[in-house]
Amino acid sequence: MIRISRKALLIASLMLVVLLIGVFLGGFVAYLLYPASSLQRVPRPFEAPRVTALEGAKAPVPPPLTGYEAGGKSGGQTGETGSWMATPGRMVIVEGRVKIRVERGQVESAAEKIASIAVNLGGYVAQMNLYEDRAYIVIKVPVEKFEDAIKMVREVGEVVEVSTSASDVTEEYVDLNARLNALRRVEERLLSLLDKAQTVEEILKVEDYLRNIRVEIERIEAQLKYLERRVEYSTIRVEIESPPKQVKPMVVFPSFNPLPAVAAGLAAMYSVIYLLITVIIAILPLIAIGIPIYILYKKRSSKKEEE
Repeated sequence: MIRISRKALLIASLMLVVLLIGVFLGGFVAYLLYPASSLQRVPRPFEAPRVTALEGAKAPVPPPLTGYEAGGKSGGQTGETGSWMATPGRMVIVEGRVKIRVERGQVESAAEKIASIAVNLGGYVAQMNLYEDRAYIVIKVPVEKFEDAIKMVREVGEVVEVSTSASDVTEEYVDLNARLNALRRVEERLLSLLDKAQTVEEILKVEDYLRNIRVEIERIEAQLKYLERRVEYSTIRVEIESPPKQVKPMVVFPSFNPLPAVAAGLAAMYSVIYLLITVIIAILPLIAIGIPIYILYKKRSSKKEEE
């Protein structure tokens, strides 16, 4: 049986007590120098980063689906049997948007079909952009043919989305007409004044006013014609898409970076040190009580041996 001398045991106990006192004093000094609010949380080894939301931030809310989604389910402003023909006496601008999907290599043929739809219905193609795997077309069709155009475009490919809208511009149209009539009455009065002008100065002043009035009249007439064209011909924007070509993946050689391994090793070492300090501080009361008891026990044992 291995016997440990009393002197060696006392020396080891004193060294342990001194070590614990030093650790305690070091932690107390660190707490005084660096308050707890300024200390950052030390991540444990192999711990995944924690993602927290910013204070006051709100998660983005996705917009509601309109039109036909995922295969053309109805959900737009009109149903399958709704009518987009303008109400008598109202000026309504009707617009639509259709997104379809076709097979690879059929984008151009689908665009040609949509263009022919517009021409056959008495309309025309306002814009066409063709790419390898997608296309964008804007067609104009008479408003009474709007529903027919939407149905025919949907049959060209697989429907992804359909949305429709109508804007009532009756008040704007009436207001422009009222302003136009007022300017024309002013023009008539200026023409009558021009006939009565006697001096060159009077003629020049009247002609100057008359020129400004005519410029404003032409501007309002252009706005009225623009509204009339938009009401007469509805706009349909068509997006065509197809699966893109498969690109062969590039060979990527693995990269060697020892820094994450070093950081993980250091983190593990720090965790072990923290664990040892925690255990030592936890058993410090037991050591403080156990050493005097052990010393008393050894003294009594030595006295019994002497007797």
